Amino acid sequence: MKQKTCVLCKVEKHVKHFAKRNDSIDGYRKQCKSCRKKARAERMQNVEYYLRHRANSLNDPNGRRTGKAGKVIKNSEPICYKKIIKLYIDKPFCTFCKINLQPKEIVFDHDIPLSRGGEHTISNINLVCIDCNSLKTQKTGFEFNLFLRDYLRRFKTSF
Repeated sequence: MKQKTCVLCKVEKHVKHFAKRNDSIDGYRKQCKSCRKKARAERMQNVEYYLRHRANSLNDPNGRRTGKAGKVIKNSEPICYKKIIKLYIDKPFCTFCKINLQPKEIVFDHDIPLSRGGEHTISNINLVCIDCNSLKTQKTGFEFNLFLRDYLRRFKTSF
């Protein structure tokens, strides 16, 4: 039975508790899976680290974006994570409903959707909540504000 000692918790464990890594000498990571998971969770509590991580996803043309949006991102300069952090510090709330957002609640939204000719730039990025993002779909920010106004008006007149 092959054993290995985790560099974080210093406990000797069977190698099945370590993720494989092709470029390491023994073929396994230095930290056990549970220590790596704990360390990642702690890093994600750091707002700057978390937003830097999210910026990588925002700039990834291969993520969930296909078609026109992926091509726009691929042909654009990446948005610097420092600009995203500044955007969050300046406006830590949803652009549309104004609810305060914790970093993990942020959805990055292009004000003018990439599929409708918008640019992948910080000036075209809004921080929004998941509910507003789901309702907005392919609308521009202006069109969505009109939609919200009409949508909410229906509820006000029914009471």
